[in-house]
Amino acid sequence: MLDGLAQSSDERVSVVAEKVIREVRYHIDRSRDLVIGLGDGREESRARMQGALDALWPFTADLLATDEIDAELQAKGIVTDPAPVADAFRAEIEATFAAARLSMPETGLALTGGHNGVHSEHMGYIPEHMGYILAEMQYLQRAYPGVIW
Repeated sequence: MLDGLAQSSDERVSVVAEKVIREVRYHIDRSRDLVIGLGDGREESRARMQGALDALWPFTADLLATDEIDAELQAKGIVTDPAPVADAFRAEIEATFAAARLSMPETGLALTGGHNGVHSEHMGYIPEHMGYILAEMQYLQRAYPGVIW
């Protein structure tokens, strides 16, 4: 995605994308290493990592979600076609899971809506983990209506 944004017709977007590409690649590498280390480790760490993936996998649908605003930005050359991004994401995930001896979660459940600002009361179906995140994130706007920063 960032490689595409670095070619954006909007100079501000391309400059920011070029600046963060190396940092994001570093974090992808570190995350991949962690997933592989836990998945390919002892049985306990592999089971916990698989359990976490199974529980959180439905949220990945929003990572690749697009809407009419994305289509408009793509038509203007500001953002890139999301299809190659989705293909690269899937290829990276499949390779990482294979190296980690982890299975792709077999759920058809896809929780979407966050991309468009639609959230449940607890921002997900795992309330014991999500708690009151949405209320916490909205505190400043509610405490100081109309504030701009």
